Amino acid sequence: MNKNNNGVTLVELLVTLFLIGILISGYLSLELIYVRTNNKSTQYLNAGSIASNLYEVAKGMSIPELSNWLSAGEFHYNNFFFTVEAERVLPEPIKEGYDIIDLVVTSNKNPQFHFLCFGIGEHIYEIPAFSGNGTLLVQLSHYDDKIMFDLSDSNDEHLQYSYILSKEKLIINLHSIDMKLEQNIILNIEKNSFNHCEVHIYESSLQNSSIKVCINQITINTKDTWQPIEENNLYIFSKKTGISNGIPFSILIYGYKNNSTDIWANSPIARRQGIFIARFQ
Repeated sequence: MNKNNNGVTLVELLVTLFLIGILISGYLSLELIYVRTNNKSTQYLNAGSIASNLYEVAKGMSIPELSNWLSAGEFHYNNFFFTVEAERVLPEPIKEGYDIIDLVVTSNKNPQFHFLCFGIGEHIYEIPAFSGNGTLLVQLSHYDDKIMFDLSDSNDEHLQYSYILSKEKLIINLHSIDMKLEQNIILNIEKNSFNHCEVHIYESSLQNSSIKVCINQITINTKDTWQPIEENNLYIFSKKTGISNGIPFSILIYGYKNNSTDIWANSPIARRQGIFIARFQ
């Protein structure tokens, strides 16, 4: 007598359900991994896009604007925050052997003042700026490892600041840029105890400006100077054809997730780096 059994046993049903559970669990795990990976990729892409935008914003700024912008320290956008590092780019022989200080004199955008003068050392984060009227007098003094600047105008307004020197040689670049009115600039070097100091004066012969250098009771009008002048380890160069419009800087931007509970919060998820010339104005 033949028996036809078209049903399934309880054991077979349990085994089938167990296998289906394993398959579903594996699928859900893969789906979860995919969602997490996709979210992380989207975050990386968004953070990278914002970092690139910040870099383009920095490229469009003048040096004073860039300095003010960097003083914020951090930049927060959506669920990210970004840090920006800026370093002056110098040729290796100059970087190793010289301290570099730039002094920029240009027309002031504020109509209450005639000129704007600001200094740039190794870093861009703090730039002393002086607005004044009439003649700009720059008193330069050197004491041990420090160089002092005392800026004053015809109204007897003053600004003093200093730089720490770490190299044996020093280069001071004086830039006279886009002076729309007649501007007198006097650089008075009070104490010359430099081992080696070069003063490079960048001025256009077409500008309405007069730059004089006073040292050891000698006054030099750079408009009439075409050859380098040496005076006790001090070298004066008047560069009338090599006008500079800015300084090269290296910018490094890091992007982070703005979430301190994430184990990856302290690791950057975006980076943008580049070199560009930051313009004087």
